[in-house]
Amino acid sequence: MMIKQIGSVVLDTPMWWLEANRADGYISEVVSTIDGGAVNYMIPRHVSSRAISVSAKDGNEWQTKATLDALISFADAQGDDTFVITDYDDGETIVTFDYSSGAAIEFEHVLGVRVDDMYTGVIHLLGAEI
Repeated sequence: MMIKQIGSVVLDTPMWWLEANRADGYISEVVSTIDGGAVNYMIPRHVSSRAISVSAKDGNEWQTKATLDALISFADAQGDDTFVITDYDDGETIVTFDYSSGAAIEFEHVLGVRVDDMYTGVIHLLGAEI
């Protein structure tokens, strides 16, 4: 799914929600029986949030320095408050920034391009469980 806006920040080029089409609503475990057969136990996953990675999937979804600065300012102002991300179908998802593994916004400068201020990377979010 292509994301066009993170909170109040409109992206220069769309970025991809990597886990958008992943079915992870169940936890599964396979256990061997005494006679060598297998039993598959499945239970619904009950968690309060799910990881969302908004990323430059192909490496070509570049953002300008101004957009990167706006994202960082927005993240600093939000703290752990919720906000909305918007996709190209005008669908909205309520999220918050995910700092569990370090930085919520991880971008790097794109080297070797004529425009000096282009960046690519990933934004780590937590969304409400479906």
